[in-house]
Amino acid sequence: MAHPDASTLREVLDLAQEFDCLDFKQEWTDLKGEARAGLAKDVLSFANSGGGLIVVGVNDDGARVGLSAAIDPSIVRQAVAAFLPTGESPATLYNFEVDGLRYQILLIDSDDELLPYESARSGAGIERGRVYVRSGTINSEASSSQMIDLVRRRDLARTLPAPSLDEMLDGLESCFRRLGIEDHGAAWRAEYDAYLRSLIAKAERNIERRLTGRN
Repeated sequence: MAHPDASTLREVLDLAQEFDCLDFKQEWTDLKGEARAGLAKDVLSFANSGGGLIVVGVNDDGARVGLSAAIDPSIVRQAVAAFLPTGESPATLYNFEVDGLRYQILLIDSDDELLPYESARSGAGIERGRVYVRSGTINSEASSSQMIDLVRRRDLARTLPAPSLDEMLDGLESCFRRLGIEDHGAAWRAEYDAYLRSLIAKAERNIERRLTGRN
């Protein structure tokens, strides 16, 4: 459901049961007070657990009932914004009609670089500064081991892998070749080879100094 459409929604509906990445709701509530905090907790929990879907128009037991009235996306966005650490919702609302019934899907993305998503305020069933995750079909506060995993995922996502020697040389050769093209056929290959020889010579001198102990 990275790019929701009616066909994939029908497949989700055919599952007829909730999972750790899928939640059903029969109708939208007023999205105030307890309902607002509950939706925010859902969004944060899914965001900390790799993302997921909330399908509105389906009973908890998986029965398809459809929506009597769709909700405006801005209402959903504003309802949870105050609970989100950045004030920006990782959720997007989609409208669908399947077999004559209307549904709305709230797709929650997860960006590992922003982990962990912690609540920015307190409300009914949710506390400021706490981190919630999806465990089965339940939203619960993250355990110590889950927090460690979230931080590990964040640090891994923020760490760009160093390019290999071959990747660096390929990039360097591409730069020399481009300069040669811009210079209308200049001997870029000879310049590139000369530069590589100079690097090799420097590396040899460094190795020699280390082996002999000379500065």
